[in-house]
Amino acid sequence: MSAALRLIENSFPSQDLFNRLSQDQVEQPQNVDYADLRSIAVELWTAHSQDRHDVDTFVNVMSVIEPFDQVMNAATLLREVAEQQ
Repeated sequence: MSAALRLIENSFPSQDLFNRLSQDQVEQPQNVDYADLRSIAVELWTAHSQDRHDVDTFVNVMSVIEPFDQVMNAATLLREVAEQQ
């Protein structure tokens, strides 16, 4: 549960929301820390693997959602995390 809440907190585009409400349509890029991203991936893989899902499903699903979709080679990171656990 804490991993899901942290993922929501980290991936909610609060800067974009602020910019749009202030009539500034330029989205501010969100900085994603690699160590935090890896930690989130580990927690999500732990929860995902308990339901006996395979690595490919995990990588395919997670690589298209925030914050993983904002990082190059996210699929590689997700696969490494899944295979090391």
